[in-house]
Amino acid sequence: MKSTTLPIITTLCALCCACLLLSSCSSTKGLPEEGPLDPATVVAAVNVRSAAIRTVQGYGTVSIETPEISNSGNIQVRISRPDSMYIDITGPFGIGVAKGLVTNQAFQIYNGLENTILTGRTSSRNLKAVLRIEVDFQDVASAVAGAASIPSSGSLTGRREAGAYILVQAGERETIEYVVDLENAAVTERRILGPDGALLEKVTFRDFRRRSDISLPTQIVIARPPKSENLTISFERLVLNDMPVDFSFRYPKSANKINF
Repeated sequence: MKSTTLPIITTLCALCCACLLLSSCSSTKGLPEEGPLDPATVVAAVNVRSAAIRTVQGYGTVSIETPEISNSGNIQVRISRPDSMYIDITGPFGIGVAKGLVTNQAFQIYNGLENTILTGRTSSRNLKAVLRIEVDFQDVASAVAGAASIPSSGSLTGRREAGAYILVQAGERETIEYVVDLENAAVTERRILGPDGALLEKVTFRDFRRRSDISLPTQIVIARPPKSENLTISFERLVLNDMPVDFSFRYPKSANKINF
């Protein structure tokens, strides 16, 4: 097993955009499974569900496969939307591998095996320098929380297919397809296609369980075929909208500090 820890942080935090993909605790309603249904209605229902997810705390396992590394471990996440996310990964025998606190203002990522702490402003440029891939903080938090939403801008078409509703958002450089489960008004799959129709990324949300009358996925699978990157998060425990969330973040004083 190859063992470099920065790729673990890179792949987890970047792909949890998911990882890699999130107001109130009110009940969310599903969509009719028969009859006419327009894209705007589907988008509105999905986004109402997403907005109802304010905080998520979960514990489970994570596995990562990239050309550089193949590894697995335990993962703990705490998310308070829209501005805070904490991730803690431990390896075999409880060894701390990586943990990080990211807000919409700043980030801290601690590499336990190399005893380094990476800090900086939460900008696309800085996150790309640290994570080696361009990511958006809001996308990261939404994916890990299982609260994928759908932008209402751009060209949007939709169709029924096999008990689900497929939304297609066409852009100049890429096309995004959303598979929506009508019963839960939740995105179960998001596909990003290149100009030639090739699959660039697929995020799959599986095994939904009810929490406070909202269905949350207990498994998130992220695949990026062109880069041979795959990540799977399987939650054993999930707590929804339990506030306040503890975001205390500690690391050894001896850690080597790297600022971006």
